[in-house]
Amino acid sequence: MIKCSKAAAGFRGKQAYIDRWLPYPTSENSTEAIAKRFACQEDSHPIPHGFEKMVTLHGLLVSASLALSASGLAIERNAQGCSGYSKSSSTTQKEICNSETDRTGFQAIISARGTTEPQGPSIGFRTMNSNILKQKKGGNVYNVVYPAAFDQNSDLGTDDIVKKVNAVVSQNPAACIILQGYSQGASATCDALPKLAGPAFDAVKGVVLLGNPEHRPNLDCNVDLYGGKTTRSAIGFFGARSGIPSEWVSKSLDICNYVKDLQRDSIQGDGVCDTAHGIGITLQHFGYIFSVKTQTMGAKFILNKLGLDS
Repeated sequence: MIKCSKAAAGFRGKQAYIDRWLPYPTSENSTEAIAKRFACQEDSHPIPHGFEKMVTLHGLLVSASLALSASGLAIERNAQGCSGYSKSSSTTQKEICNSETDRTGFQAIISARGTTEPQGPSIGFRTMNSNILKQKKGGNVYNVVYPAAFDQNSDLGTDDIVKKVNAVVSQNPAACIILQGYSQGASATCDALPKLAGPAFDAVKGVVLLGNPEHRPNLDCNVDLYGGKTTRSAIGFFGARSGIPSEWVSKSLDICNYVKDLQRDSIQGDGVCDTAHGIGITLQHFGYIFSVKTQTMGAKFILNKLGLDS
């Protein structure tokens, strides 16, 4: 049995918001039990500034997501696969995305934050994007403007993504763009994809999603926190919606968290993207933020799509 009492002890000071991660506490979801499980994760970043406020508000979505997850998850389990995690990139793409001229090259990461995150950078991508921008000059992060409210209506976010992509392409026809979405932001991103065609479709080189409510089963680009296939067949609580369109699957990496809890001999999943192993906003929904492997994997995927192998 794994023992992480030392790490858990250092985590007890966060009791005020650990208690609110799961608003229906049980003996197994006590402050100390959750702290210990969290502290025992294989890899983690320090708790970032602002996390307490985010998880406090985020936890209120549990009751709403229960209803959402129960509403029509009928979906074909044989979906078209994707090759989004391929490490191949064309010479043409490398030349375009590595250009240092004003009219071409890497232009923007368009990032959509999760529910209740304040307008600005998403906590889910801060480390990832910091690593990318250190290696890839010339780009910037555009934070999608939308409410990210409890009602899960991400239409304004979808509209802003489409508007921004088209604006960048209009100014720079050979631009290289990356799309990102965490939680509700992943829904906004998925819903934007069918609306990006022609030059806009060509300009978007890669899409990275974390805790995607529209996660669809049996896509080759479905990976877990470590790049494995444990969540390949997972269905999100908006899984009956469009998700990643078939023409976009080769550009996408859809990451859903799944943890085998050795202490309790059980499987714990992110209930937003994996309704079979979690209900609503579970502790695992925040795992992407702290996982060094996830942040590194996402950065490598994006850099590869931009023609720069890391």
